[in-house]
This record gives sequence, structure tokens and C-alpha cells, in this order.
Amino acid sequence: MESELRKEGRGSFDAKVDANSGLCILRWFDNRAVQISSLHVGIEPVKEVKRWDNKTKKFIEVPCPAAVAEYNTNMGGVDLNV
Repeated sequence: MESELRKEGRGSFDAKVDANSGLCILRWFDNRAVQISSLHVGIEPVKEVKRWDNKTKKFIEVPCPAAVAEYNTNMGGVDLNV
């Protein structure tokens, strides 16, 4: 599955949602595959985020699911609740 996302390129993603619990399990490909699971937020809305592209030496817009964007916004406090 990671190889399929790699072939599709940066910003590609695949997700599954459990209808009973609402659990969203998501794999998003940026430079590497990133896996996130969430009960709070899912895929929508898909935002565009800026990422540096070494080949073109400039910033490019990459699609980013809401769960990844939410994590990146709040990652300073995600694992602090012990």
C-alpha cells in the first residue's frame, strides 16, 4: 500500500472509516507515509499545504487531509497528556 501511495506522489492518501465508532484510519504520503487514526476529525476538508520540493527548488502545494492538518496544528500538546 505504501508503494502505491509513493507511485501516486506527494499528497496521495488512503483512508478507512468504521461506521459504528467513527474511527478514521488514514495513511498520507508526504516525503514518507504518515499514519494517523482519529475519532475527532476525518479526511474532509482536504487543504493545500506548502512543501519544499528539492527537484524544482521551490515550494509546491500538496493536498493534506484534515486529520493531518489538525495534528500538525496542535502537535505541541498531542502526547503530553499522561
